[in-house]
Amino acid sequence: MRRCSMANLAKPNKSVQRKGMPPKEEEASDNMPVTEKEEKKPLNFKVPSSFRKKFKNFATNHEMPMSELLILCFEEYEKKKSI
Repeated sequence: MRRCSMANLAKPNKSVQRKGMPPKEEEASDNMPVTEKEEKKPLNFKVPSSFRKKFKNFATNHEMPMSELLILCFEEYEKKKSI
């Protein structure tokens, strides 16, 4: 029976930094929107898949969560209906 030996490989250099430098504190503090500390509850309902795709794409293209887009849409609708 033939025995195979494993190759002798050098251990990886752990001092290599792969993620780059973190942003400066001034830059990092402005990259997240501040939201109210109100408790969030789930809102589950079904919509047509074509609508969900359009809604999700719109939110993604405008770099906002779908929940935020829904709130903005409802607020605008509410304004129009209360006139």
